[in-house]
Amino acid sequence: MAAILGGTQTAAGKHITVDAAMRCSVPFVCTSVITETLASMPLPVRRKVGRETQDQSKLRLNRALNRIANPGQTAQMARKTATHHALNYGNGFLRLIRENDKPEGEVTGFYVLHPSTFKQKNLVAGVPEYVFAKAGGGEDKFANHQIAHLVGFSDDGITGIGAVELGREPIAQLLAIERYASTFFARGGMVAGMITKSIPFGNEEARKQFREDIEKTYEGEQGYHKKLIVEGGNWDYKTFGSNPTESQLVSARQSMTPEIARYYRLTPHLAGDLSRAHFNNVEHLWIEFINVTLDPLMKAWEQEIFRVFLTPKQQDQDFYAKHTASSFLRGDFEARIRGYATLLQNGVTSINQCRALEDWDPVEGGDAHHIQLNMQTVPGTGAATASETATLMKISSGAAAR
Repeated sequence: MAAILGGTQTAAGKHITVDAAMRCSVPFVCTSVITETLASMPLPVRRKVGRETQDQSKLRLNRALNRIANPGQTAQMARKTATHHALNYGNGFLRLIRENDKPEGEVTGFYVLHPSTFKQKNLVAGVPEYVFAKAGGGEDKFANHQIAHLVGFSDDGITGIGAVELGREPIAQLLAIERYASTFFARGGMVAGMITKSIPFGNEEARKQFREDIEKTYEGEQGYHKKLIVEGGNWDYKTFGSNPTESQLVSARQSMTPEIARYYRLTPHLAGDLSRAHFNNVEHLWIEFINVTLDPLMKAWEQEIFRVFLTPKQQDQDFYAKHTASSFLRGDFEARIRGYATLLQNGVTSINQCRALEDWDPVEGGDAHHIQLNMQTVPGTGAATASETATLMKISSGAAAR
């Protein structure tokens, strides 16, 4: 359970939980970039019939995945939260709402279950059974068709281990650095030190009063830049530790960003470190983010939807769900237009298909496909191929029969 919820002791002496990690800038930014981008993608349900792909936008499952997951949550919020759980806790759980709560019942919505309530996952004859803790005590058992389980990195293929647990050491180091910096500046930039006095205090009460006066006068915002005033001679002050410059506080903090980002499979620029990013490579880094970081999570969602969201009948009928990442991979407007021109002149797409990609209305006659007139068949003799000759003969014989 510790591996699922986090909280293992670190070398920095801190228990790093997911809640604590999300108050650290780098894990929070990494999580936000991944979960929000993924949840913003359309996730339409389709059906493959022969060579055709049929839209299933009227299906209630499609509405649950793209509009409203349940009466209290949008689909985007529910998908984002479940992905966050899978990413940072290693396990994201969804309670599926089915007609009659039966395996053959169509999914009409889903709720997110927090990983902290998860107790165990049993395999009964190879089929999963999930046990969760009730809020008021006791347990709830759910069958395979009632729970969707998004698993992050896993050592056994049954439950996952989150990025926070795996990256607890660098996260703890960054938290320690941030805590040190906050304390240093809260003390007005004064490092710890020791005041020595050759002539001892008259009694313990005088020593205590001296300490209280120093702390009251010189600590906190009101004590910034005040001069230290002491009476008598033979006083000395020695500092402990090192200041932020000597300890290279800024460099140490910067080095933690790419270190933590690795656990999320992110390049540093997406975690807020632009020191090595420039205009020539940002577009390629974004494509890498889609293909390397998001694609495994997209596949995890799509395959879990096929495994348990779809009914056995829908599985047999080749229903499936697939993220639409095209809008995230589009270049600038000029590059898109050049791409559309290439597709149009080679007959790959129609005018209306290109217009649909830009969310423009179709035009009359825009569904036809066109090719350039000066293109010839291989090897370039201009003679028709065997298949073209057969097609022409079929057309001719049909016309003759009429």
